[in-house]
Amino acid sequence: MEISQQASISARLNNVKESPLFYKVFSLVSIGIMIDAADIYMASSANTTMVQSDFATEAQGSMFLSAGFLGLFLSPVTLAIALAGKQPTN
Repeated sequence: MEISQQASISARLNNVKESPLFYKVFSLVSIGIMIDAADIYMASSANTTMVQSDFATEAQGSMFLSAGFLGLFLSPVTLAIALAGKQPTN
């Protein structure tokens, strides 16, 4: 890439204004991260209590946490696949 082309791209990016869509996406991502953090915090607390009270073994507790992380991974993937099929055609 040429220097002048890089400068042109840099100047264009510096002049970009945030659109309402940017703020909507930013808000949704932020809310999702906070919900995921709360989910991880509650799951780890529940796991600790279950293992300490001998309700579950350490292996079962690990499976519990692993299933939670798998859910945190599969939920956005499933949503993305579902939304990909609903894209408008031009």
